[in-house]
Amino acid sequence: MKSLRIFIDTPYDETPDVSWLEQTPAQLGSLAAAVANRRRLDAYNRDEWWLIGVRLQAEISLDGGSMLLLSSPGVWGVESDSECEYVHSIAVDEVALIRHDLDQLGFSAEEIDAAVLEAGLSGS
Repeated sequence: MKSLRIFIDTPYDETPDVSWLEQTPAQLGSLAAAVANRRRLDAYNRDEWWLIGVRLQAEISLDGGSMLLLSSPGVWGVESDSECEYVHSIAVDEVALIRHDLDQLGFSAEEIDAAVLEAGLSGS
């Protein structure tokens, strides 16, 4: 018998790109926007926030005690202090991707739906 558990994973983004915060007032069309971006970049450099990925992981327990961990591709470059609702919406969008892989591994639609519901991702 195999069991399935799906959960949201938010690992540190190992290759962060915050260059968008370095745009000039001319590029942004606003001095205020450039100042706000500079403050945000300064906070990033003080480690007040960082970039993460948002992905789903499926933990599959197989007969004999083996464990398989399957990950969706995820969305990377998400600000760590983003609203929970935003992170959740990204995770909901990832359901279709991991659902396909789980179907290919032989899980029924009912098993996948139950794991999605248990993970609180029923908006999918």
